[in-house]
Amino acid sequence: MVSWGNRCNPVGTCRPPSSVNRKVGAEDEPLLAEPAAAGIDLAAIHTGVPPAVEQETKDNLTSRKTWIRVVYMILFAVIFNIVEFVIAVVAIVQFLSTLFTGKVNQQLQALGHGVGAYVNEITQFLTYHTDDKPYPFAPWPKGAPGAGKAARAKPPRTPKGKAGGTSRPAAKTP
Repeated sequence: MVSWGNRCNPVGTCRPPSSVNRKVGAEDEPLLAEPAAAGIDLAAIHTGVPPAVEQETKDNLTSRKTWIRVVYMILFAVIFNIVEFVIAVVAIVQFLSTLFTGKVNQQLQALGHGVGAYVNEITQFLTYHTDDKPYPFAPWPKGAPGAGKAARAKPPRTPKGKAGGTSRPAAKTP
């Protein structure tokens, strides 16, 4: 294999050493044209990004809106971790309450429901699903995370043998 040294241009075409890179009868005329003379944009070749996309990236990097959002995202990431701790405390206290009283504490249940909805709002904001900032920049969430309680409710069951029930046909007797 012929080694031409480190004489490759950005396009990937390599030049032979100057002693080989001569036409017969021509003193200084290279066999290969210079990239700029051939109309090749060296900046696009080096970065692999067309100039229009590069300008769009620069605009995004200097956008005030983007940098303000990242500050809010950091704030809500910290709040998310605090809320995670609150959920653990609510779950433990709810368990202990149920253990000793035999009943679910309705106030803790409502708090857990609200905190769950709040976590959902934070997650939606952090993952760019929405641009609406959660509490304290908006009211505390009232609904359940996701579709709501009505969408998750099971249809009422009817007793077996009644209309609409899921009774099996009677077994045949011999």
